[in-house]
Amino acid sequence: MSTSPIDFALPRLQNAPAPGLVPAPSVCPSATLRNDLVKLTLQLPDEKIGFYRGARFERSGMVTRAEWDGHVFFGPWNQAPSDPYHHDNVQGTAEEFSMDDPPGFADAAVGEPFLKIGVGLLRRPSADAYGFFNAHTIDDAGRWEVTANDRGDAIVFEHTIRGAGWGYRYRKQVELIADEPGFTIQRSLENTGSRAIDTLHYGHHFINIDGQRIGAGWLLRLPYDVIVKDSARLNGHVALNGRTATITRPIPRGETVWCEFVANHDLQSAPGEFTMTVADPAGKTLRIDLRPAPEFVRLFATPMALCPEGFVRVHADPGQTCTWSSRYVFSATP
Repeated sequence: MSTSPIDFALPRLQNAPAPGLVPAPSVCPSATLRNDLVKLTLQLPDEKIGFYRGARFERSGMVTRAEWDGHVFFGPWNQAPSDPYHHDNVQGTAEEFSMDDPPGFADAAVGEPFLKIGVGLLRRPSADAYGFFNAHTIDDAGRWEVTANDRGDAIVFEHTIRGAGWGYRYRKQVELIADEPGFTIQRSLENTGSRAIDTLHYGHHFINIDGQRIGAGWLLRLPYDVIVKDSARLNGHVALNGRTATITRPIPRGETVWCEFVANHDLQSAPGEFTMTVADPAGKTLRIDLRPAPEFVRLFATPMALCPEGFVRVHADPGQTCTWSSRYVFSATP
């Protein structure tokens, strides 16, 4: 892929927020990918003026807006004021490593570093258990390099860091699909340190279509029967039927839906892609193919986003490289 460096200062984000939602900051470095089918807006990592500067989600290639056939996927979902340092000031394909147990956290004394891939080396603030919603000081944010191809349909992010025995080269390539309305995200993590890296990665997938509220008829379909471990946090908003979880009524402001599905280990250990499909009541659809299959899947929903989260194991001993990918395809029922 012939590439050229990205100018972090241009272009500015052009998202048009849905009514009543707070827009993204007026100045934040972004990039656009486009072909004859799809146009993507992606956020670029920047410690000073980036769209997201928190310590939870990794900083690269967040697709905050996708345009296809007159429809807009993703976009603003959070009704709180925008704060680039807040843990969930993100949109679209926002990705996170180590949601519950970052490498090195359990062994770190208070004030010592632990690893948050795609963010950097963070300092353990107290003896309390890790919480992604807590404030964490970033001692070393590593180095980002961003390049785009000459056709304007692919972009590559590389993050490197080394310290406290940890070291890696994380590479993420976002590329439009030439003959289908969609895009792929291909990732690799090369362990360049002396400590093994073993963690989970997921895309949060804040899915909204055409600025609609999440209400009756929105659905998530999985490749196995949907059985939840605990239905208490469905809050009466979700009906489970076979392989489909369907929203039954609008989610009020201030409420959320959350559950973890019982894993089908035979399917999730099989080779090939694992497909999650989200559709709105009119039949507009986003299909997400994960490779390899996730260890488990969670569902999160707010009044403005339906979020299927597939947690994929990432393991790399020193000197080893782990690879995994996602494929996103847009469609609509005629």
